Amino acid sequence: MAVIGPLGSGTTSTARRLADRLGVACVELDALFRQPERSSASTLAFRRAVSAALAAAEDRYDGWVTAGNHLMVADLVHGPADAIVWLDVPRRRTMVRVLWSGLGRIARRTTSADGTPERLRTLVHPRRGSVAGAWRTHRGLRRRYEELADTPLWSSTRVIRVTRPIDVDLLADELCD
Repeated sequence: MAVIGPLGSGTTSTARRLADRLGVACVELDALFRQPERSSASTLAFRRAVSAALAAAEDRYDGWVTAGNHLMVADLVHGPADAIVWLDVPRRRTMVRVLWSGLGRIARRTTSADGTPERLRTLVHPRRGSVAGAWRTHRGLRRRYEELADTPLWSSTRVIRVTRPIDVDLLADELCD
């Protein structure tokens, strides 16, 4: 199963919850993509890491749930997934979540996905910050996922579009019972 959605939509927490309820591995794509000091893995290295993580999850848990939006591995993740859960929540909600989770990491002095400490200046940086990134990519991701709905990659897979946070709980109950 693949859980996708814009930054701040709850993809990671939803994927973790579903994986726990299903008794399978949760593969967080951001953790495989992000490198120290806010750099990113090369496409080839990232694809290899994702393939290895999914194979290990299949061997150990007999299944997986992924969290993340990396379309460069969509063929590896979406193709074999038994379902795609698309968290298509409003931009205002994602913005609040990105800001609050970043402020929470700052207050707890924890690190971001790439292992670097979260700082206020990096959270709200007008070009490279998480808040700006969430704002900038929200609409484009929705458009790309709507386009994917008409491709062979998604046509043979069950796509569940969740537009309200309350629906995530109902979905977890439906998929895991």
